Amino acid sequence: MMVDIPFRDDMKKASLEGRKCCTSRNSKYGHPGDTFLIDGQLFVIKKISKMKLDWITFRYFKEEGFNSPDEFKAVWTEIHPKAEYDPDHRVWTHWYEMVA
Repeated sequence: MMVDIPFRDDMKKASLEGRKCCTSRNSKYGHPGDTFLIDGQLFVIKKISKMKLDWITFRYFKEEGFNSPDEFKAVWTEIHPKAEYDPDHRVWTHWYEMVA
């Protein structure tokens, strides 16, 4: 099934360049095997897991397309301005790869 996962322009670029292979969200977007497009390029969801935001920040910041945990945290806070960064908040992490 084709799903829609919105990305910021910088995260689209990171995905298309292969520097980003997962995205963490407050909601679950699809299921493993579902596909989505980024600027016309097809991607497939490989796995979805639910983890604490703190774990993503410090363990998977590179896979999220960032250079440091602080950079990930700053963007998360920018995207979610009404909620404070809560390290115990559980998010859905979508692991994906580009389809050749």
